Amino acid sequence: MIELEPVLIGLINSQGDQRGQTIPRAASVKGRFTGTLPDATTGIGIITYNRPELLRECLDSVLKFTASERHIHLAVFDDCSDYNIHSVVQGRCPVKRSLSNQGVVYTKNRALYYFASTIKTKRIILLEDDMLVTSKSWLPTWEKACKIHGHINYSAPWFFSDELKGYFLGGEGSAINPHRFVIVTGQCTAVRRALIRNSVGYINPEFKGYGYGHVEWSDRLAALGHGGFIAPGKKAYYSIAEGLQPLSSESLKVAEQIEMNEKTFARLSQDPSQQFVGTPWLNRREKRLFLADL
Repeated sequence: MIELEPVLIGLINSQGDQRGQTIPRAASVKGRFTGTLPDATTGIGIITYNRPELLRECLDSVLKFTASERHIHLAVFDDCSDYNIHSVVQGRCPVKRSLSNQGVVYTKNRALYYFASTIKTKRIILLEDDMLVTSKSWLPTWEKACKIHGHINYSAPWFFSDELKGYFLGGEGSAINPHRFVIVTGQCTAVRRALIRNSVGYINPEFKGYGYGHVEWSDRLAALGHGGFIAPGKKAYYSIAEGLQPLSSESLKVAEQIEMNEKTFARLSQDPSQQFVGTPWLNRREKRLFLADL
């Protein structure tokens, strides 16, 4: 579930199974995360499924560099893993577990809803479980980029490879002057709450499982000038890499889901009525399951 989105429109990125070099395990962080809800202005959601060791490293790294920040509310969003996730989290932050395995779009939407409607933070940062925080500068940089641009994505190391260098359009990779690519990954993304509530809404729940959901959502944001731009013959997504590094991981993508979602993407891209997706569910049954434990 948690892996590189199909980053080329209509294509699957050949780098999807090459998530970067192996990184030494982060030191375990003791103690409970104690961000206070009334003061929380940034929500950080770790998206995970069935990868306990990666989750442990990701969570340890987030806590190492953000545990002293009182304006943060951290939570783990689990897509119904088949192991005891509490043995990894150990009470250090809330765990929001789906009732059944539904895929990355569903799990990210639960995180977006939790922070936008329940906790009501000003901004939301989503981290997939195979990302490692490497410096304290990551949080203020991502918050600043989110404040300036409304939406910001991750500059993956392989975006600068010889194979993909033609998709790089410029930029310094800073909060003020982010990288500009015509490709996008959802490994880390930040968005202002107001855009969820009023302008663009959620990742379209018509996408099921893995693939294309983050691309279509980023397109809707960029079309309104948030985190990129779309114009006739031109497209760019804004991204940064500050303080983050990907961990090596196995691909969990499902070809059938990608094929189905590619068709959904093509249809939605031609439908201007889908610019605002106000609810992350399609019917009452989905709503009931979605809201469990939120």
